[in-house]
Amino acid sequence: MSDVRTDRDLRLADTGSIDTTPYVLGGAVFLGIGVGFVTYSVRRQRSDGPTGLA
Repeated sequence: MSDVRTDRDLRLADTGSIDTTPYVLGGAVFLGIGVGFVTYSVRRQRSDGPTGLA
């Protein structure tokens, strides 16, 4: 029995194109959450007035 492997033995399965949809959707969701946090922080800061001034 031989342990020699050829390129044919080492090929990955040909499943077609890579499905990136979950990564795109997840990235968009996290980007939206980040924008929401920034918007909330800016609005909160403006409604509280300037800080550190006595």
